[in-house]
Amino acid sequence: MNIEIRCIVSPTEDQNLVHKAISNLFPMLPITSANDEIFARTDDQLVLDWLRARIFEQRIIDVVRTRLLANLSGLSTILQLDKQFALTNKVRVIDDDEEPPLGAIRLRLSFTDEFEFHQFLHWFTPPTVDGRVVSQ
Repeated sequence: MNIEIRCIVSPTEDQNLVHKAISNLFPMLPITSANDEIFARTDDQLVLDWLRARIFEQRIIDVVRTRLLANLSGLSTILQLDKQFALTNKVRVIDDDEEPPLGAIRLRLSFTDEFEFHQFLHWFTPPTVDGRVVSQ
C-alpha cells in the first residue's frame, strides 16, 4: 500500500499551523513542505494507527468506510479531512461535494490489488451493525 498526504496552504494560513494539523492526524509521518503545499509519502501502514484510533473513538467508522468505498477508483481511494478539526486532534471527514474555505487534508491510498484493499478496509473501518464492529 502507498499512502500519500497532500494539503494546500492558502495564503491566509500559517504554514506551521497546517503542518501541526497534519502532524496531529499522522504523528509518525515525516512531512515535507514546498511552496504552498505540505505533503508526505510512505508505505508504512503504521502511520495510520493514530487516525484509525480516533475514527473508532469518535464512532465514525461507517462514515469513513462509506467515503473510502465511494471514492475507490481502480486500486486507489481518497479520504478528505478537515484541517481545522485536525488542529484540535479531531477527525472530520469531508464529503466530496463539500469544499471547506481553506481546503482539506487529502489522504490517497493506493493498493497493489483488490485483496490488499479489502484487507486494509477491514482493518481500518471494519463492518458494523448498529454502530458496533462485527467480526466476520
